Amino acid sequence: MRGSYPAARYAPTMQASRARPAAVILALGGAAWFLWPTPGEEDRVRATILAIVEGAESGDLGQTTDPLAPTFVAESEGSTLDRQTLRALLAREFLRRGPIFVLVGDIQVSIEGNVATASFDAVLTENSEKLVEVLPVNVDAWHLDVELRKVDGAWSVTRATRSEPILLPTG
Repeated sequence: MRGSYPAARYAPTMQASRARPAAVILALGGAAWFLWPTPGEEDRVRATILAIVEGAESGDLGQTTDPLAPTFVAESEGSTLDRQTLRALLAREFLRRGPIFVLVGDIQVSIEGNVATASFDAVLTENSEKLVEVLPVNVDAWHLDVELRKVDGAWSVTRATRSEPILLPTG
């Protein structure tokens, strides 16, 4: 049987050739998982701030204030508000005016150990069915500096300082 090839003689080679693509796929998948960027701490700080923004835009008092530390202090123009006072103020505003629209600029973050600072500009206006009104009513634009502290793996806002209003272009 000079031209016949028994299948058993080539079975290990066939199994190995089928296993190679699977090994390559597993190796590539493992490399992709290892190299895929995981959210860094700076991204987690930004996510904390954006969760507050999302809460304000949906009129959800809990989502807006839950990321604030129990010792939270807001400072603006020489006045300060603690967490409870800010929560009461927001509750009144949400009931009176409804949710707000917030446009947040680029959030610059720096972290030293368990303390982070974030700095960004924000434009706030009364929300409407349209995201942008031609002449929005009650619009404010501020620069904010926010301090956060990491406790038990989560970032909490401990201090927020609002600067003088940002002048918006008029023409």
